[in-house]
Amino acid sequence: MASSSTEQQQQASLNSLFPDTNTIDSICIGSGRFLRAVLVPALAAAGYHPAVVQTRSRGFLDHSLSEVASENGNSSWAFSYEVDTVNFDGSIETTNVPCWGAGTLGSPEGKKDVLELCASGLLLSDEKPLVLGLGVTEAGLSSSSTKVMGDLYDVLGSLATRKAPPKQISVINTDNVSQNGDVIRGFMEELATNDGSTRSAAMRQFLADSVVFHNTMVDRITSQRPGSDGLVPRAEPTPLKALVIEDLRLCLPQSFRETDGELFRRFGVVVRSSHKGQLDADIALKLRVANGTHTAIAHAMALSGLPKTDALVSGTAASKLLVGYLDSFFEHQIRAGVVATDDFDAAPGEAEAVYGDWRKRLTHAHFGLSTFFITQNGAAKGGIRIGPTVGDLLGHGLPVACSTAFALAAILRFLTPAHERGASSGSSGVYRGWLDGGGATPNEEQRAVAYADGLSYDLGEGWYEFRCDCGVELDGEPTPLPVALAAAVHSGGPRQPPSYEAVVGAYLRAPKGGNLSAVARSAPGSFSALAGAVAALYARMVAGDAAIDVLGGLDLEASCDCLVDGK
Repeated sequence: MASSSTEQQQQASLNSLFPDTNTIDSICIGSGRFLRAVLVPALAAAGYHPAVVQTRSRGFLDHSLSEVASENGNSSWAFSYEVDTVNFDGSIETTNVPCWGAGTLGSPEGKKDVLELCASGLLLSDEKPLVLGLGVTEAGLSSSSTKVMGDLYDVLGSLATRKAPPKQISVINTDNVSQNGDVIRGFMEELATNDGSTRSAAMRQFLADSVVFHNTMVDRITSQRPGSDGLVPRAEPTPLKALVIEDLRLCLPQSFRETDGELFRRFGVVVRSSHKGQLDADIALKLRVANGTHTAIAHAMALSGLPKTDALVSGTAASKLLVGYLDSFFEHQIRAGVVATDDFDAAPGEAEAVYGDWRKRLTHAHFGLSTFFITQNGAAKGGIRIGPTVGDLLGHGLPVACSTAFALAAILRFLTPAHERGASSGSSGVYRGWLDGGGATPNEEQRAVAYADGLSYDLGEGWYEFRCDCGVELDGEPTPLPVALAAAVHSGGPRQPPSYEAVVGAYLRAPKGGNLSAVARSAPGSFSALAGAVAALYARMVAGDAAIDVLGGLDLEASCDCLVDGK
């Protein structure tokens, strides 16, 4: 025990693990599970020798230090870490990913080691760019003043001060912030402009001449191995487009652009280098196809007491109905919107390929996701993910089907509080909704389940909690959407569908809701018909009809006009 304690103390005194500083030729800032499951192994397969540097803590560094002793001394890398892949048959495949270094920017000593590595170490080549991977969340990209943006600027500054600076640096981010490379470039230019030191002008020139900030799209669902404290990523099989990189200046090595090469086949790496619109189409297809169907299914499943998406392959009548609903929603609405849209260029076959890949992932029997977790920020997701399809259909005079009206009605039903007063006592901004009766199969050993920070559901008691920051305007007054829905539902007993059309229309127009105000102005008749159809389905749901029963009674491909009286 004394020996183990001494070893731990020695590890704690180390601020970095860079055993061969002249071998490392890529640095990944951040140690998130996606970055370690996708970007690091892809870089290694492309012939790079990446090091992983944490932004705040040192858990991965300490884990790496403990792994060094167990590695084969003849290996070319410093250590390796494990990544679990849950295959479609339920088997788990564990891969050892090589890594050439680890560090932390979370302490002054650790940051000093990293900056010294950048200033005087590294293996630089005229044949390929130095790669800086960036595992930055949306919060990290909120402004130039975040810690990670400051750290990146300091890393670039150390590289710029070398006697022979790298001729080309590729910065690859692994988060889905829109146009993330452009955002990061803007922050670096802002920091360089406001740099009070004498290096300000030189840094601006270095950023312009030597650094490419790639826009990217990422997509591989990654959790963690149980009991690993986040150190071992647990991921679904690699999707067709796990990491899409825009490379209009052809900076990356040829191996990244090979459409039948190892990086594409094993790691889902796709490089877009022809024109700017390629990546825009990838992002739009992901939002409309994968994210859109995800949002459409999650609310209905959660209301039905189906807490995980693996219920879609249970073989029950409900699961078959839900999968058929998704297929219809894609084929007759999303695909039609892709064909009609003027916002991006994509062939119908591209949309079909995205849906085929996504459908297989969504129906993974051994990698179910929490439906309640997916419902978070559902009001805005309805506008971001489903709204563009609706806008294109209405804008081009195409029918909006009952499947789309159902998706929107299910979102509103989920965001309706169980009582008129709305918020739960003592929980500011948290509302409590009610599950459809008879939809749940509660586990007697597990009652209330936390699905997000401060949010839970209880299948046995039939309730769930949610947040919603969408505001709607009714009679000129701004009102939180859940409050408006609660007032409409719980004041004066059951109502007819027209009673809900005002609040439904307000949601569909709201910027943080359906975001369809433009089409409401350009096609008011079609918009009103859609609001009426959604209100008709919503009225049934809040009156006591289970969402799954409402779905089962619909002709999904029919125009939603058939749901409105007089149509």
